[in-house]
Amino acid sequence: MNIFLKFLPYLLIIALGAGIYGGFRYMSNELSITKEQNQTLIIKNNELQNQINSLKGMKAQVLNAQDPITEQLVEQPAKTM
Repeated sequence: MNIFLKFLPYLLIIALGAGIYGGFRYMSNELSITKEQNQTLIIKNNELQNQINSLKGMKAQVLNAQDPITEQLVEQPAKTM
């Protein structure tokens, strides 16, 4: 029992060190997963922004057209279901 009590502080230090190392390792993995998800969301956001800009450009072309049929289509409200 005396030997156990003599080495107890060292065992506690080793246990704490292992816990801290495990915590840092876990958080490092979580951080890399979060960075990957963030990068994916940024790419998706850029793709959607490009689609919006493309549709705005198409809308501007339609509104600027002098075709009577196009003008009728623009003036009619869109039908919703």
